[in-house]
Amino acid sequence: MTFLFSSPFLFFLLYPLFLQSCGFTFL
Repeated sequence: MTFLFSSPFLFFLLYPLFLQSCGFTFL
């Protein structure tokens, strides 16, 4: 997970996928 912090670009790309995997309704 630490590589996401070192690569903000990848973080923004994976962020939507992270929300979908956790369930967007969770927010």
